[in-house]
This record gives sequence, C-alpha cells and structure tokens, in this order.
Amino acid sequence: AAAENPAQAASEEEPQPAPREEPQQTASEEEPQPAPREEPQQIASEEPPQSATEKAPREAPSEKPQQTASETPQPNVTEKLSEKRTVRLDVLEALWTAYQFHYIDGGRVVSLDEGGITTSEGQGYAMLRAVWSNDPNTFERVWDWTKKNLRVRGDHLFAWKWKDKVLDRHSATDADTDIALALLLASRRFESSSYESEAREVIDDIWNLEILRVNGAFYPIAGDWARREPLAELHVAYLAPYAYQEFAKVDKEHRWTGAVDTSYAIL
Repeated sequence: AAAENPAQAASEEEPQPAPREEPQQTASEEEPQPAPREEPQQIASEEPPQSATEKAPREAPSEKPQQTASETPQPNVTEKLSEKRTVRLDVLEALWTAYQFHYIDGGRVVSLDEGGITTSEGQGYAMLRAVWSNDPNTFERVWDWTKKNLRVRGDHLFAWKWKDKVLDRHSATDADTDIALALLLASRRFESSSYESEAREVIDDIWNLEILRVNGAFYPIAGDWARREPLAELHVAYLAPYAYQEFAKVDKEHRWTGAVDTSYAIL
C-alpha cells in the first residue's frame, strides 16, 4: 500500500501539465483577433464598387450644366447687355436733363461756381453734350445764344467771358475748338449742312489766329492774344488732336495733320 502510493502520487501528478495547456488554449482563443482586422478589408473591398457606382451619377449632373450652357448663354448675355445699355441711357438722359435744368438758361450756360458768368468754354461743352444726347433743340438754343452774344470780335471766334455783357473779348482756343467740333458733329447727326458751313468758318479762323508756325511745325496756342506775347503761350490742356483730325476732313487748305503731330509730341 505504501508502494502504490508513489505511483498514485505520480499518476496524480501527471495531470499537472493540463494547466499549461491553458495558455495554448488562450493563444488559440486569441487567434480570432485578426477577424476584426478583416472588417476594414471588407470595407475597403466594398468601397471601390461604391465609388465606382458613385462616379456614374456624378457624371450626370456634370452634363446638365453643359446642356444648360449651350442652350442659354447667348440669350442671357444679350438680355443683360440690353438691360445695361438701357440703364446707362436712362442715366445719361437723366444727367442731361438735370444739367439743363440747373445750368442752361435760354441757351446761356451759367457758371454757378464762378459768380454766374458765362464762358465760351461752357457754351462749347453744352453744344457737345447736346449732340451726344441727340437733342437738336437744345443744341440750336445754345448755338444761337453763343453767336448773338459772344461773336463780337469781327471774326468767327468767340469772346471767352460774359456776364450781362462781354467782359473779355479775347478768344480761348479750347472753347473755339469745342464749338467747331460740336458744329461738325451736329451737321452729321442732325443732317444740317448749315452747321458744317458755320464750322468751316470757325475752323478757318482757328488756323489763322490760333495756330502758330515755328520752324515748319504748327502749334495750337492758347488764344489769339498768345502770339502777341514775347514768347507765345501754349496750354497743354487746350490741345485737341482728336478734333484736328476731324477738321482735316473738311478743311483741305490747312495742314491740320501737322497740328495733330505737334500736339502728340508735346503730350
């Protein structure tokens, strides 16, 4: 009995390795851990078809704007341009109406910021604006007043300053140029040959009295008075090569292209 005890003890000790198998079982239990790692793979594998299926519907809306652009831009652009042009014309007409109300009195342009005087320059501005605004009636009123009150020199140029009477009989080249240009433009827009004839008279005297020849070049001076100074006076702001180009079309006797060249050279 005593001898059997060790054998029994040994047999009883043999199951001791059993608990060692528990970590193996634990390891075997850990093996399923990669299973959750497969989920992103499944998600990743599922994403391509999703993105592929998403591309198809994305192309459809991209085609819609193309169809819309091909169908609608020209009418829309035309309508917008027409609306803008209408608005601009309305604004210009409103400004011209306001200008007449505040500054033009029976054909006389009143300089409110200069004590109510009238200048040949202001008359020329109003005549140009009347042409651009397609207002022949106002043009005629301003031109008629200008002839009756400022053409007092014995030639076809204009006294530059007036208030109740002529205050200065000297001419101003910029004003004479504006008036002549306005007459030319009015003759075309209002289809009046008389305006062109009157423009030619002014243009001729501008050349004779307000253009100075120096070393073969032609310079527009500040006024008829400027050539009598020890040194002829020229105002850069008075130069108007755009007007001289128009004068050259109707006055073939004088070299207006020379005045164009010298003006650009100075500018």
